[in-house]
Amino acid sequence: MSVLAIIQARVGASRLPGKTLLDLCGVPVVAHVIRRVRAAEAVQDVILAIPDTPENDSLAALGATEGARIFRGPEDDVLTRYFRAAQLVSEADVIVRITGEDVFKDPALINYAVTGFLVEWAEPRTDGPPSPHYLHLGGETWPFGCDVDVFTREALAAAHRGAATAEDREHVTPWIRRELGAWVLKNGTPHTGRWTLDTPEDWAFAQEVYGKLYATDPLFGYETMIQAGY
Repeated sequence: MSVLAIIQARVGASRLPGKTLLDLCGVPVVAHVIRRVRAAEAVQDVILAIPDTPENDSLAALGATEGARIFRGPEDDVLTRYFRAAQLVSEADVIVRITGEDVFKDPALINYAVTGFLVEWAEPRTDGPPSPHYLHLGGETWPFGCDVDVFTREALAAAHRGAATAEDREHVTPWIRRELGAWVLKNGTPHTGRWTLDTPEDWAFAQEVYGKLYATDPLFGYETMIQAGY
């Protein structure tokens, strides 16, 4: 099955303006995210899905430089943005959802989530309910920002047809989870850390971690951060 990662990103942000373009160890934030996703062997193609507004032109140029396909669509209706972006890669059966500010996304965890999903679908259940169309690596046992969403193209199309509320269309996956079912990949050790980029405090944390780990391993992952005490 062909796997497509779609990274949603935009320049505008109320709590941390311009966060996707902030310089982190000499590299813009969204470029770090693209590189981490492209390093996941389970992913065959990457699209940067951004709003079709002039202020996001810089994101489009940067994404193309980093080797991602570019799709531009509605700013607030992110579900439509995903649905239309997926149409650029018609052979993709499975979609991975990534957010453009998550500079700690781990290629190994992306591979883990995608592989778990593909194994489940390659060997469908012969008894009991069918396999859900959506897998979420997350919950209270992974740091917030390490999460990975994996779902079928059919689930994305169904959500695009059926989701009616602004919240469902902004956050992409709630309709799928609610209407089609989901299973969650949890870690054995609870972790309540916040490893994302949404506030000035998050930015200070990202600068600290990258300052310590990036020079020796630009794609440092979850295990390295845990060993470093985060």
